[in-house]
Amino acid sequence: AAYLSISNSTATADTVQSVTAQASKEAAIHRSFKGENGISGMRPVTHLVIEAGKDLYLQPGGLHIMLTNLNHNLAEGDSVNITITFTQSGSKSIRLPVKMQP
Repeated sequence: AAYLSISNSTATADTVQSVTAQASKEAAIHRSFKGENGISGMRPVTHLVIEAGKDLYLQPGGLHIMLTNLNHNLAEGDSVNITITFTQSGSKSIRLPVKMQP
């Protein structure tokens, strides 16, 4: 999973259209949840709007970028290039460090 924050400093809302990562064959935004029976899970999020002037936090236990079908094993100290494509702002790329989750 990849975690980061996204700031929309524009005057209009923007929508995440897609997410890709060089390290995986598939990447998508998911939302973690805890069901009525106490079982945790996650679901893909297909429509994610970031309101004008707002920040969106992708963090453990909530929204996150799920990387599946990795092209190779990742180790702490590696980095992953992720590209997020927005409706208004176009594509933005970021390099994230790989860290072990406690």
